Amino acid sequence: MGKIIDGLIMIPLGLVIGVGYALISPPKLVAVEKLSDVFLGGASVYGLGETLLLAVLGMAAYIGVQWAFWASTGQSIGKKVMKTQVVNLDGSQASVQTIAFKRYGIINLIANVPTFGPLVHFIGVLLIFRQNRNYLHEDIAKTRVMKFVASS
Repeated sequence: MGKIIDGLIMIPLGLVIGVGYALISPPKLVAVEKLSDVFLGGASVYGLGETLLLAVLGMAAYIGVQWAFWASTGQSIGKKVMKTQVVNLDGSQASVQTIAFKRYGIINLIANVPTFGPLVHFIGVLLIFRQNRNYLHEDIAKTRVMKFVASS
């Protein structure tokens, strides 16, 4: 739920970034002959470089909004609402750099690589069904989410 709340917060920022970029660099409309082309990256309106640029801009906006929250308690806005937090595997508070760059940055850059990225992201989400219930980005950052414990 915390991730959904964070996603809802990002919708207006994503719209501003997307519309702003489209005004500066209008998308190229590409004809699609068969539906499978859409899933194989043949229908991209932006090239890989532009797609990654937009991903980096989106991540920068997300990180900018969440940075102070992560730094103080290891919680995003959504995690604060849901009373959960990101911690290292030993239970200590994860650093803001670990959360921002290892936990979100790496997997989001991978997820934006056409064809390959969405597949990796999807597999990463399916990992929640393992016994430890961690996503791929949690394994990469060596973190986990737990109920919030206020420091004394």
